[in-house]
Amino acid sequence: YHTFGPRFMASFVDSCVLWPVQFVAIVVLAQDIPQGLSVIVLVAQSLVWPLYTISMHARFGQTVGKMVTKVRVLDARTEAPITPRQAVLRDGIPALLTLGLAGYQAFLILTTAASPRDVTSGEALAASTAFWLLALIPLVWFVAEVLTMLTNERRRALHDFIAGTVVIRTNVDDRLDRA
Repeated sequence: YHTFGPRFMASFVDSCVLWPVQFVAIVVLAQDIPQGLSVIVLVAQSLVWPLYTISMHARFGQTVGKMVTKVRVLDARTEAPITPRQAVLRDGIPALLTLGLAGYQAFLILTTAASPRDVTSGEALAASTAFWLLALIPLVWFVAEVLTMLTNERRRALHDFIAGTVVIRTNVDDRLDRA
């Protein structure tokens, strides 16, 4: 259950996997495109990470990052593969937080309070109290996740408790077999 380091490295690897999609979305949003198309691109960009993690966890119990770092998500009670429902529960709150921020950005674009370029560059957002509140909530969630993970024997984060999951190392058996 000692998966704290590999889990953080897995997030970095997954960010690298999804970087090309995010890069294309940022380039498109930096162009002078219609507001409606900007909103579609913005929402699609925000859905990439949750759809990736939910689908990969539901199908394989791992994202590419977890495969590389040799950890897997299992049902906490039975240590069997997780269900699609557990995958949704596990990543649901971060997905909602991401979509909330994207929704606010879309609102700014559609109400012409800001251009898509201003929204993606952060100029319109930096002066917005609502943005800072929406950005603070994921930070609080992250801190709660880390504190929860560090304070229980099986290193289960808050989202693991919500979904009834646990993350284990997949290479432990290999090392025991070689010993």
